[in-house]
Amino acid sequence: MQITSNYNDGQLTIAISGRVDAAEAQNLQQEALALVDGRRDINNIVVDASQMTFISSLGLRVMLTLKKKVDDLRIIGVNADVYNVFSITGFHKIITVEKALPSVSVEGCPLAGGRKDVYQLTEDIVLKVFPEGTTKADVDKEVAMAKEAFVLGVPTAMAFDIVMVDGRYALEYESTAPMAIDAIPLGTLVRNLHEG
Repeated sequence: MQITSNYNDGQLTIAISGRVDAAEAQNLQQEALALVDGRRDINNIVVDASQMTFISSLGLRVMLTLKKKVDDLRIIGVNADVYNVFSITGFHKIITVEKALPSVSVEGCPLAGGRKDVYQLTEDIVLKVFPEGTTKADVDKEVAMAKEAFVLGVPTAMAFDIVMVDGRYALEYESTAPMAIDAIPLGTLVRNLHEG
């Protein structure tokens, strides 16, 4: 197991690679606590688990200890096997755990819908790429608003997958409904319907 860390503007990122088995969990706890103990400048911790291949119950306890130190803890880039451990144990209900997302390239793809952030990925799929700095929560909120608009009868298409493009979030849509590209900002409409 290897651990690297980076601190930037209140966020501590801890990248963990390899297996976090029982023996390595003790090392992880010592190193992670050394990074956070006594510091008041850490607002949130992101654990980059994109290179983690296994986590034991002792490793889960380390994550819980970190959660107690800083309430805003996210574990990102989790592969399917490691996510399964978080899911089976119920840890994904008390700690934000984000699965690794597929990576997609837009190189050579034409722009679609007259917008600079929407690409024609295939004949059937368009891809809306979000600006840098957009969080997964922002993307989830947009998906939820689009679903709500759809249920209310507003013409829109549903995103069917969240992917990554050059480190940014993106949503895949059916290209048979180009109106979805313009309908995505329906959050305002949905909020107005709820407020009115």
